Amino acid sequence: MKNQMQKGFTLIELMIVVAIIGILAAIAIPAYQDYIGRAQATEPASILGGLKTPISETYTFSGTGINPATGDYVTNGKFTSGVAVDATGTTYTATFVSAKINAGLKGQTMRMVYNTSNGTFVFHCAAIPAALKPKNCDSTL
Repeated sequence: MKNQMQKGFTLIELMIVVAIIGILAAIAIPAYQDYIGRAQATEPASILGGLKTPISETYTFSGTGINPATGDYVTNGKFTSGVAVDATGTTYTATFVSAKINAGLKGQTMRMVYNTSNGTFVFHCAAIPAALKPKNCDSTL
């Protein structure tokens, strides 16, 4: 009788492969969720950033802020619902709202403050968790 070569994998080999895949998934899924949260956190910064030019121009020519709700401005996004402006016209606030948003961002806000004396913008993201906070938060732009 001839000895036949073994074909396929043994049960123990398959169990080892499944265990390795499980360990990798346990590490990768939380890291991926943080990555997605950081991407979602950049949306209001982008929306608010789009208002910088109209705000600067309006203050230069008329000395007042703009009302994003009345102009032809992009103020809504997939994770952001509108932009509110304070009474002085210098603080613009975007709020995160979405059923499919990272739990650390749900209900949080990002503010952009216009400094009328030197024409700079500062983004404030105090309530956003540090792991998800965009790099331009709490900095002068």
